Amino acid sequence: RVSDLLAATANASTAEITDVASGFQQAGAVFASNGVPIEDLSAALGLMANAGIKGSDAGTSLKSMMMRLTAPTAQAGRAIEELGLRIYDAQGNMLPFDNIVGQLEDRTKGLSQEQRNMAYETIFGSDAIRAATVLTEAGADGFDKMSTAVGKAGAAGDLAAAQNRGLLGAWDALTSVVETLGVTLGEAFGPAITDALQT
Repeated sequence: RVSDLLAATANASTAEITDVASGFQQAGAVFASNGVPIEDLSAALGLMANAGIKGSDAGTSLKSMMMRLTAPTAQAGRAIEELGLRIYDAQGNMLPFDNIVGQLEDRTKGLSQEQRNMAYETIFGSDAIRAATVLTEAGADGFDKMSTAVGKAGAAGDLAAAQNRGLLGAWDALTSVVETLGVTLGEAFGPAITDALQT
């Protein structure tokens, strides 16, 4: 599942697989502790990459955004209320992440750039404002499209098959077989050869 997410996110965005993995490392624990599925984090990382923010930088910004939403300062809490954002349901559980992205889009539509920037600076701070702005610009539709793309089953297998086509794929396969053969022969005949050389 995670291999497919890594591959599909890289395919659906400008991120490399290593960028997505680095983003997971930074933001994964905070998203998981708030019950946000890894698919939603993957979609957010894909959107961040398409906006030019990749790897651990994207993960850190998303982590900060999540922390500012779920445990806001008093001033940020007032700004969240003024925007009319709802982060939790009646039972105190965090709302689905795509719902929050949709709210950010809806609640800031009537604001000027200056008003939105001031509200976001108060709520998210200087680092997380990047993630909030990128996700707001993508909106619910953009987030859903990226979610569909990163949720593609079998993406890792497709990527591996594509990489194994042609001359480079054949060469990689040959070198892999040679390495395996060398290890196998070494394990089988190593002791006998060692004894002979010592004698």
